[in-house]
Amino acid sequence: CEEHEIVFPPSDSGNCSQDSENCSQVCKWGHDGAVGIKYQILAGPVFNNIYPLAGVFMGILADRFNRKILLGLSLLFWSIATGLTGFAQNYWMVVLFRMLLAIGAAGCSPFAVSILSDYFPPEFRGTALSIYYWGIYIGYSLAYAIGNSINIVLNWRWVFFISGIMGIVLVPVVLFTIKEPERKKNS
Repeated sequence: CEEHEIVFPPSDSGNCSQDSENCSQVCKWGHDGAVGIKYQILAGPVFNNIYPLAGVFMGILADRFNRKILLGLSLLFWSIATGLTGFAQNYWMVVLFRMLLAIGAAGCSPFAVSILSDYFPPEFRGTALSIYYWGIYIGYSLAYAIGNSINIVLNWRWVFFISGIMGIVLVPVVLFTIKEPERKKNS
């Protein structure tokens, strides 16, 4: 069996053990002792309470300002917060970066859905939006598979660094390829 360290963060190799039967790693999440309630807070309310609140604010912005620019700025903020998570040195830094990540991510759907709604006539809008939402969940699925592979080969920090860099690279694509459509009043 080949040894891979899969600890979050990989500072205490005592958190992993090799399963000799199928050569897989069995690891505990040991970031600053963040287990139990600390992990539940990080995985749940830290993101899930900020995201919808920020989303309402982002929706208000989408109704008033250039959505393409807001989408690009949201992606930039989200990507920077994601990349910075890789630099976290303790639990509270991960909490802070996760909150910032939620604020950045909250802009994606209000801006994108508003743009798509103006791009497509009512008879095609349902299909366009379903493809958009399908992409979100395909992305989630790929993130687990690819993120886990990066974690195994490099470490958990590189999952955040690479994800953040990829998002930053996409910002000019958003800004220079998406056209701000004319807002439709009654559709």
